Amino acid sequence: MKKTPTPEQFDALAAEYGQCLSRVAMAYTKAEKEAEPHAARATALKAEIQELVLSQGSAHAEKSKLFHGVKYEAVVTESAVTSIDAAAVEKFRLALVEGGDGSLMRRVFQKTVRWTLASGYGELIRTEKLSKTLLAFYAACHVTKPRAPSLIVREKKV
Repeated sequence: MKKTPTPEQFDALAAEYGQCLSRVAMAYTKAEKEAEPHAARATALKAEIQELVLSQGSAHAEKSKLFHGVKYEAVVTESAVTSIDAAAVEKFRLALVEGGDGSLMRRVFQKTVRWTLASGYGELIRTEKLSKTLLAFYAACHVTKPRAPSLIVREKKV
């Protein structure tokens, strides 16, 4: 077990610790300033490469394009995220309840603290004969938001 330091020894440790933290902060600040122009250039190059691949690249996979250089190639993939809008789900559920179609409701939804769409609900919706009003409520349950395109630049495998 270590001997308890004197108050003066503790003050020296605490002061040295504070100096180290200060030096670390200064080093990070210096590094950020040095990295700033490189980060800005990388951002501009990324945008340029993405634009090039999207406008002149060849089809690679679904929602992806590929551009070949001699040593490098770049792939840009565009995607979107679809999520469930809880408020719209509740409106859809209430419309089913009001329409007296509890049987369908129990198969489309699963009960949790809030109403969510059950797995496999899409197939049920496609096979059931729903009114235009119910279909509109259902359609409002899905919210699609585009994501920023992803870019991969890699050295070609020989």
